[in-house]
Amino acid sequence: MKEINVVICLFIALVLFILGALQCKGKGPLLNNTWLFSSKLERAGADKKRFYRQSGAVFLLLGAAFLFMAVWVWTDMAIFAVPMALGFIAALVFAFKS
Repeated sequence: MKEINVVICLFIALVLFILGALQCKGKGPLLNNTWLFSSKLERAGADKKRFYRQSGAVFLLLGAAFLFMAVWVWTDMAIFAVPMALGFIAALVFAFKS
């Protein structure tokens, strides 16, 4: 059962890393709440690069957190819970602050 949990965490981390890399390059769908919920008039004057950078950073932080979660589950060493929690907290802070 532990192996299945590790594979699931690694798959989620891989998807998040791919999304993060695409967002940092300014490619792919723009997955940002501010962008998705803004009107067409607000979108016309907005800088897409800022939203891509924010989304990319958040996805990369979440990918790192899931990677540490996979290592934690695989090794049963609770020390990996600290960087995992810091990754989640940093992603939340960055998402709400920006």
